[in-house]
Amino acid sequence: KPRKQFHELPLPQQAGIKCADNGFQQFLMNMGPIPYDGQEFTEWAALNVRQICDVQSRSELATNPEAAERWRNLLREFDEHG
Repeated sequence: KPRKQFHELPLPQQAGIKCADNGFQQFLMNMGPIPYDGQEFTEWAALNVRQICDVQSRSELATNPEAAERWRNLLREFDEHG
């Protein structure tokens, strides 16, 4: 079975992958609303994504159209500056 392209994955899965990505974490260091204070990088990135997308859980990206649009905008910004 062929692997799905990133853009074909469910949005919560995309967010999980990006939060573990060093380049995305670095991007959030420069623009994320929550400053890094020593916690595990993946969890810190997830905190920022939840804050930016205004959700309690990344799973809401699959059910909340406004949050999904905020996620897509964040990804677009990362792609443009990454």
